Amino acid sequence: IALAAAPLGLALTGDPGIWGSLSAAAAVLLAAPLLAARRGAESPFVAAAASAGSRGIIYQDARSMEAAGRVTTAALCVSGVVTEGTPEVVEVFPVGDTKVSELISLIAGAEAKTEAHPLARALIRYAQARAIPSTLVRRATRIAGRGTTAITQEGASLVVGTRQLLLDEGISIAMADALAKRAEERGQTALFVGLGGRVRAVISLQDPVRLGSRAAVQRIFDLGIDVVLLSGDHRATVASLAAPLDVNNVKAD
Repeated sequence: IALAAAPLGLALTGDPGIWGSLSAAAAVLLAAPLLAARRGAESPFVAAAASAGSRGIIYQDARSMEAAGRVTTAALCVSGVVTEGTPEVVEVFPVGDTKVSELISLIAGAEAKTEAHPLARALIRYAQARAIPSTLVRRATRIAGRGTTAITQEGASLVVGTRQLLLDEGISIAMADALAKRAEERGQTALFVGLGGRVRAVISLQDPVRLGSRAAVQRIFDLGIDVVLLSGDHRATVASLAAPLDVNNVKAD
């Protein structure tokens, strides 16, 4: 900016001595409004960079900007972009003779020990809102994109997460799959809970769609760019969120 301002400063003052006395900070202050005023007369890259900068978008170089101009597909992560990123527990569906409060206590204990995740925080909030204390567990481990595993004080395995995680842990989900599918068809996230080698519950969570998501997606379509929604959720959940946005392409699971 200082280099671009130098000839402008000389033209305005007509006195090189005055320009020489300007500090670097003053040069920047002088250049900014002049560059903004001359935007249309500058190169397309400078004009585009200034326009992008006013929107908080910074490009590394002209090649990056040109590549962005040729984009044909925009991939949007669902959680925290299309949705608010603050899921809440909607309902807990017990399987068999499961005692829900005891199960939630174990889940809260396991999630509290793992790295913070929006779903983990939602489960902990659910327990706290119902004054259910956390039960201590051992070897709590978060598996990225899948869920959480732990060992109870009695030595039973606790698994909270996706279908695939429970199957990987050798737990059949047949008794709970229908419950999960109903939640997923409503655009909710379904978490399976296994304890002692058996599926014990399905927890449905809802992450509200962010206001303005539909308008933003429509604006991308208006630019001739296709939209793909990306999510670790089940395909039925993502498809349910995509439908009101008129998005046909989803990459789930």
